[in-house]
Parts: sequence; C-alpha cells; structure tokens
Amino acid sequence: EGAEKGGWPDGPREKGKGKGKGRQQDRQMNYTTGRRPEIKAKIEKLMTEDDLPIQLEDFDAHAFRLLSKLLQRDEETGSDKYEQAFQLIADTTHAKGRADVENWRAFVFKLITKVDPEFAAQLKDKDMARKEHKRAAHKEKKEGEDHGGDDD
Repeated sequence: EGAEKGGWPDGPREKGKGKGKGRQQDRQMNYTTGRRPEIKAKIEKLMTEDDLPIQLEDFDAHAFRLLSKLLQRDEETGSDKYEQAFQLIADTTHAKGRADVENWRAFVFKLITKVDPEFAAQLKDKDMARKEHKRAAHKEKKEGEDHGGDDD
C-alpha cells in the first residue's frame, strides 16, 4: 500500500524534522563499502560461532569504514590489524551481557580504534577535513545565491 502511493514499501514514511533528518538512520544502515559483505560475514560468524552478545546493528557506518580501511591497509602492508580488531571485540565482549553496555555502537567502535589509534585518528581527521570543505563550499554557494541577481 505505501509503495503504491509513493511511500515506503513497508508503509507510510514518518515525517522527519527537516531536510533528510528522518533518513539519517537509513543512510547508516545502507552504508556500503566494497568490503561490506565480507565484514558483515565476519561479524555474523562471531555472533553465531563464538556466541558473543554483539549484534550486526552494533557496527555503524563508522565502524564498517574503519574495518574496511584496516583490511585494505593490511592487504597492502601485510599487517593484521583487521583480525586483531575482531579478536579484541571477541575477547572483550565474550563475558558481557547486552545489559552490561549502555551504548554498544560506541563500545564496539572504541574497541576497533584501540587496535590502531593513530590510524583511526588519521581517518577521523580526513573525515573532518572533508566535512569542513563541504560545509565551506555549501556556505559559499548559499552566499552567492543570496547576493546574486538582486542588483538592479
């Protein structure tokens, strides 16, 4: 019914708080990298075979990106930080219950960053610079639109 009326396939879309704000979670869950299926399979293996309390939803877009970059760098340099990240997650979470951690996304991401804090900081700095560049470009464009075409 929702898809037929131009809405979401599973029903009508809830109204958000403005431009795209209601879809932020959708973007995170649909975040893809070339390695996402490989990483997802590794997480699911930990969940089932090692019987850990982690869930796929505990790995947000930032965690997937960092794991993907670790895997890529490992392949280029021969290091094993990607495997170390999963080992640290397994070792740290095996004795925990879901109620023991208030924010699993933050907890899992923090564990991944502990494997190589310098590399994680470099990625964060690159992301911040990219976001600032986008912000500045948007501001310039908006100022150009505000001042353009009003001179008679």
